[in-house]
Amino acid sequence: MIPIKSSMLTFVQKSDVNGGNRNVSTGINSKIGPLIHEQTMNWIKINRIQLAITLIGLLSFLCFLPSISNEFVFDDIPTIINNKDVCPEKTYFTKIFFNDFWGTPIVKEESHKSYRPLTILTFRWNFMLHGLQVTGYHLVNNILHSIVSILFFRLCLCFTHHFWESFIASIYFAIHPIHVDAVS
Repeated sequence: MIPIKSSMLTFVQKSDVNGGNRNVSTGINSKIGPLIHEQTMNWIKINRIQLAITLIGLLSFLCFLPSISNEFVFDDIPTIINNKDVCPEKTYFTKIFFNDFWGTPIVKEESHKSYRPLTILTFRWNFMLHGLQVTGYHLVNNILHSIVSILFFRLCLCFTHHFWESFIASIYFAIHPIHVDAVS
């Protein structure tokens, strides 16, 4: 037997039954083997996370997809349609930060004191893009929910360092019925 070294594999030349010689692989070279194994495991780990992010995003989007064709209901009418803070032509941008959720100045007695400027800001952006077309509002909310579900997965992964626990928790978060009111 004569060992012949390749860059990654070690071959041994053996005599076969017919008297000829053949090369037989004895495995990965001991210096290169751990490096290849480590690179392969890192690649699998990265692709597993990317696959999980894709699945969570798709599942959360598809779960609430039927709500896109719904109309404005209940509190959508006073918070979106009748709220002067949502329409850029009716109020200045800075008013969002001094009014409550319903568009009433927060210092007034009749204000509910529910201060949510980021929500009103997203409604205002939706109004600038889609007007009062309800499909745009539902689509944006659905996309935002998918993004938040993915961020929840990344946050769980940072805290727990356990892939499967983070993935399962994120799936529960993404499809939980408690989010129906906020998303749709």
